[in-house]
Amino acid sequence: MTDESGPTGRDLLEQWLRALTILGDESLTTQERLDLITEVNPPEQLDLRISTPLPQVDVEAIQNAFARAASLHSRKTSVHILVENQLIAWLGEATDSTREQVLQRLALSLDEAL
Repeated sequence: MTDESGPTGRDLLEQWLRALTILGDESLTTQERLDLITEVNPPEQLDLRISTPLPQVDVEAIQNAFARAASLHSRKTSVHILVENQLIAWLGEATDSTREQVLQRLALSLDEAL
């Protein structure tokens, strides 16, 4: 799983493949897909421990910075997945392969690389 340095490359690859697999499930609504992705790939929690007491205004500034960073990361991830999803669809069309075949081949290739 993860340690103090965060998820490994393999962990990130597995999360990405799970998200792309879920996005291909046309039996679910868009919201159900997003909810399921969040369920199987929960956001990583970042902890910050400071031993010196801080003024409340500084505590709030740190909390706001973490929240904004998490929001930006989430938005970037959403855009990346949308683009990747479209590229996988086009690759499937171009190679006359199913989405599942493309993802399986991609997963095997990337697994070898890691």
